[in-house]
Amino acid sequence: LSLGASLLVALTFSPLASARLGPSTPVPEPRWVARLAERYARSLAYWMARPGDVVAGAFSVFLLTVVVAVPGVQCTPGEEGGPLSFEIALSLPPEATLEERAAIADAYEAALDGVREENGIDMVHISIRETGDRGEIQVFLKEGGPRTRDEVLEAIRDELPEDLPGVVASLGRGDGDNGRMRLSLFGEDAEVLEPIAEEVARRARTVPGVTGAQPEIESDGRPELRVRPRPDALARAGTSAVAVAQTLAFAVRGNQALPPLTLGGDEVDVISRIELADRQDISAVLDFPVVTATGASPVRALSDIAVARGPGSRGRTDRRLAVHVQLDLASDIDREQLDADLALAMSDLALPRGVSLQDDAWRSDQAEQDTATMFALAMSGVFVYLLMGVMFESWLLPLGVLTTIPLAVLGAFWGLYLTGTPLDVMAGLGLVVLVGVVVNNGIVLVDRIAAAREEGLSREDAVLDACRTRLRPILMTAATTILGLVPMAVGTESFIGLPYAPLGRCIMGGMIASSFLTLWWVPMLYVWLDDLSAWVGRAWSTSGRPA
Repeated sequence: LSLGASLLVALTFSPLASARLGPSTPVPEPRWVARLAERYARSLAYWMARPGDVVAGAFSVFLLTVVVAVPGVQCTPGEEGGPLSFEIALSLPPEATLEERAAIADAYEAALDGVREENGIDMVHISIRETGDRGEIQVFLKEGGPRTRDEVLEAIRDELPEDLPGVVASLGRGDGDNGRMRLSLFGEDAEVLEPIAEEVARRARTVPGVTGAQPEIESDGRPELRVRPRPDALARAGTSAVAVAQTLAFAVRGNQALPPLTLGGDEVDVISRIELADRQDISAVLDFPVVTATGASPVRALSDIAVARGPGSRGRTDRRLAVHVQLDLASDIDREQLDADLALAMSDLALPRGVSLQDDAWRSDQAEQDTATMFALAMSGVFVYLLMGVMFESWLLPLGVLTTIPLAVLGAFWGLYLTGTPLDVMAGLGLVVLVGVVVNNGIVLVDRIAAAREEGLSREDAVLDACRTRLRPILMTAATTILGLVPMAVGTESFIGLPYAPLGRCIMGGMIASSFLTLWWVPMLYVWLDDLSAWVGRAWSTSGRPA
């Protein structure tokens, strides 16, 4: 919308304002601009006569970037503590009652309230269901608080309650990357995997940088009362299992099929059931009479009664039974060193046949994120290429403009490297934005070259004339964009804890590099592509002649 609005203003209001408010006679260019344009044209003519040196220089810049800048830029999910939230995963006793679960929530809420002010905690959201063995606490921090997220994690780790029976807490940053790591055990039998997961967690706790390890063992379900009618008892009493089931249903849920009661023109639903105190007493429910052919018999006299665990759940990953071990990591952890330490700790772990341990889930997640970013870059490049192909009525010349994109990426990495900025989500967004921004200078330059050739100039004269006349607008647009990004690049503002600075620095580095290199690289590549187009045309016409 903003680009559409700016286009509307540029096509309507800007010409009107220039005609009404501008000077009546053309203003000559400043002398320094004219001298700079002439020197640039002479320099370009000099290097156009030496294409081998230009290619060698471009390759040297690319190689230097790959060797120095790219490895020097760290890939992290955020900066200065990351997003302003973290989570506490809770493992609960599955048989815990509603009152016990409420007491667990109150204990953690009181512990977090006790350290709220000194850690800048803004809000706490506790989610514990009435059933199940999992709970989650989301902790949100204040913007510009006294501590970063990593510092808060370290500070509250020892403040959480540890005297709650069967409750295990696991702290994580909640960003899916540096805060946690997951080890996965795969096999066919959960009873075999669970003790191995306990051993993996025990070994992982001994690894430097691992602050906690908790196996995610699925629950076997809640305790339940199982009533199995005995066929011999049913035969003697002259009744059926259906009658026992209906009797139990009435004892627990009541009869909800009664006709409604009409009172003063309003219908009121009627439910018939025993009192709450009797429904909560298992003995009273089991003593409930079942109508039989011989009279009535209590439920317990017709059935076998047993207390057992209800059905549980088992997790699967890629159709394989999996048990995961969640690792809490220190904020300054080195992932490569962590991999080596974990491999050493698990080296002598004996795994039964058919059981495997996977410890590279974080690399898979990172690879998926990198693939998504590269796909976004590729698709944006394809759309830009198709649009320029329509504009230039050529499918070859737009390739010269597209080369500004890799030049901008090189500059973006140098900008991040020289400022010590990590490649986080915002910087990745900046790379995608660069694709649509840096091609503008190339489009202006190639369009002017094509127009000059239509006016009758030779190719070399058209290239030099376009570079000479378009130097000033290219420098103006680049300078305004770069200077406009300075407040963002040096500022401390953030969005949900993600700073804007990497976005500004990434775009600034890409704009500076692309604007400078475009002035030399695009004209020369235009000449080479034009020669290639002419050679292809000659080869095509020659091959089409009859022998």
